[in-house]
Amino acid sequence: MAVTTDRLLAGIKRRAVIPTNQVLFDDDDILDFIDDVIKVHVVPLVDSVNGEYFVTSSLTALVASQSNYKIPSRAIGRTIRDLKLEDTTSGSVRNCPYIEPEDIHLHNNTALNFGHYFKGDEIYLVPDVGSTLTATESLQIWYKLRPSAVVKLTKAAKVSSVSIPEDLTDPGTVVVESVGDVVTSSVIDFIQGTSGNGILGMDKTCTNVAGTTLTFLGSDIPTGLAAGDYISLAGTAPVVTMIPDECSPWIERLTAQEILLSIGDDIGADKLSPGLAIEKRNLLSLLEPRNEGEPKIIMNRSSLARGGKFQHGRWLYGGI
Repeated sequence: MAVTTDRLLAGIKRRAVIPTNQVLFDDDDILDFIDDVIKVHVVPLVDSVNGEYFVTSSLTALVASQSNYKIPSRAIGRTIRDLKLEDTTSGSVRNCPYIEPEDIHLHNNTALNFGHYFKGDEIYLVPDVGSTLTATESLQIWYKLRPSAVVKLTKAAKVSSVSIPEDLTDPGTVVVESVGDVVTSSVIDFIQGTSGNGILGMDKTCTNVAGTTLTFLGSDIPTGLAAGDYISLAGTAPVVTMIPDECSPWIERLTAQEILLSIGDDIGADKLSPGLAIEKRNLLSLLEPRNEGEPKIIMNRSSLARGGKFQHGRWLYGGI
């Protein structure tokens, strides 16, 4: 069963013994505490086991004369995991290695090697993308997706049924139990309602709201969307996205401790510390390794035996 924000709120209030009639913190304040705990404690812990819990990818089409491209806005730490070039016609993929910025002068338009470097918040390709680009290539950007900010269940729409048209250029409809904060022209995310709570679709526009029926472009509705999933404003979710359910007691206890510290109850906060240490240790034993039956294989992409498979020895947009 998915860990909803309402369930988290009840658990935190129980652990911190927060009275329902207190005026210091409302539910939105506690949800802000939860977001901070997830960013500062939970994401680093889950990511540390190298289980690829947050990894996703996106495609950005190459544009003639444009060599700089934005890092995805939801990438954790404004970093990427890997960068490749994908020919969207043939499906072939080539590696695009990282190059130190001070070495970009070595990669001119006649260079045999190519790659990318960072400048500020953008990815730069070297050599430059030419003005005569006719290739059907895209940047395949692999990155770690930031978990959504948590909101109350009442702010999201829970899916009852889905109708996707055969022609995906036609409108499709999603019937929900209640629309929450979604209105016509809202930019939304589709959120998986079962354990794991993956983000099925990001930054899609709701073209119409009529009662409890939401309309989207057919191609924007994920094929896996089903009853019990959620629709929430972009970047938010009524569940803890992409983080294993087993982390929820730790999130509750950490958040309760932060609240107690904020109101000056150091004694109450200290009483939670031993349990936090035990839960953290137990979580690490559950999360690592993610596949207990297989060792991780380390591959040298640049070896003589495998280097050719990744094809990054020559920069010719649209070909090898």
